[in-house]
Amino acid sequence: GHRPAIVTMGYGRRSSGDACILEAAGGVLAESVGDEAAELWLATQCPVHVGREPANAIDQLDRAIDHDWVIFDDGVSRAWQGEKRVVALSDSDFERPLRYLPFGRWRTTPASLKSASYVAITSLSDAPAANAHRERLQEWGFSGQVGWFSYRLEGIQPYPDGLSSDP
Repeated sequence: GHRPAIVTMGYGRRSSGDACILEAAGGVLAESVGDEAAELWLATQCPVHVGREPANAIDQLDRAIDHDWVIFDDGVSRAWQGEKRVVALSDSDFERPLRYLPFGRWRTTPASLKSASYVAITSLSDAPAANAHRERLQEWGFSGQVGWFSYRLEGIQPYPDGLSSDP
């Protein structure tokens, strides 16, 4: 029942406008809005607002569409007062050695997780894996809440055996 919207800087786009909103896929080219914006729209069907300056993009988004959540796709380079930063990881993100872009999913060092409020981990198989994840997160300096989730057709669902979050 929520109405989320996504704000992104439009990495890789060739257009120079301050902002544009993706609400329909018809004719949208990744080169005009950025490959990340196009992928986010295709994956979520949520309105995606693209802009060079996040504060302006969020302001324009607030005036343009009705939403109750803003998901800001800007990694760890900026912080907003009162934001809750959620980082999504998978089992492969814990493998050694860490793999950075373009060969893996990491853009920055795991130490950046210190600023996160919550880490959501997909593909958990058992309690020993959960303990290994917790230990690795502590090595990286993360001390917030952790949750494990599996993908299902109806969306992301928490694992049922008490592994959904820390006490």
